[in-house]
Amino acid sequence: MKVRSVTIKADDNNTAKVYVGGGDVTTGNGFALYPGQAVDIFIDDLSSVYLVAESEGQLVYVLYVAD
Repeated sequence: MKVRSVTIKADDNNTAKVYVGGGDVTTGNGFALYPGQAVDIFIDDLSSVYLVAESEGQLVYVLYVAD
């Protein structure tokens, strides 16, 4: 999806970190989001953003501005 930017926020009640990155994101190379943290990414293609968590059941919220 064509976008201008995306904000990704880890739920305040998460019990583990969530990692943001490209298609090869891992817990070793992603940008870590601790519970309650958020990151703004200025990007034009939402499908190029991937997430992975340290454990199952973690929640994230995504807010994007479409073109």
